[in-house]
Amino acid sequence: MTDYLINVTLLSETILGAGQSEEGVVNADVVRDTKGFHYIKASTIKGLVREQLEWFDSIIPGGCKSAIKSLLGVPDSNNRGKLKFWDLQTTTGSNEANEVIRYQTKIDLTSGVADAGSLRSTKVIREGAKFQGRLTTNDALSDEEFNLLQDAIRAIRHLGTNRTRGKGLVQCKLEHEPDAKHESKPEFKPVTKLDTLESGLS
Repeated sequence: MTDYLINVTLLSETILGAGQSEEGVVNADVVRDTKGFHYIKASTIKGLVREQLEWFDSIIPGGCKSAIKSLLGVPDSNNRGKLKFWDLQTTTGSNEANEVIRYQTKIDLTSGVADAGSLRSTKVIREGAKFQGRLTTNDALSDEEFNLLQDAIRAIRHLGTNRTRGKGLVQCKLEHEPDAKHESKPEFKPVTKLDTLESGLS
């Protein structure tokens, strides 16, 4: 088995919604594991990686469909791919230090007054929080697969909700354990998907 590490750093406040409220405190709480700690779901990261790889497939000459199928499998089938994603656990401080409550309301554009009952409160995770999780495979990755995977993870720029409102800006990196076959490329900070792709293929 080969182990890799996915590291995520929050570059802005991020909403990792739990789909639940905390009565009398917030309308939207953040997701927590069974021990009460913040985490990023494995399925979230896998979905974002697939999204990036499918975009690569749309612009790379010849595409990369076979690599995507090999790495991630086929949705709604027994083919789950080579990779197993694990939940990413927080590595920075306590929940109390990492979270803050933000408030928002809806303003009537005619009267300039807040609509009655529109005040909502949301817990967000602070900028600077870090998460780390494992990515494992029982089968060796080809150089093409590894390079595509690393580029896809680095290309992830947002996660969580309200991503179009300034929330959820992140930096993601793939690192390998000492016994892994591949060496990581020099770090870069992608600005756009095209910049990311060009850097990965250069």
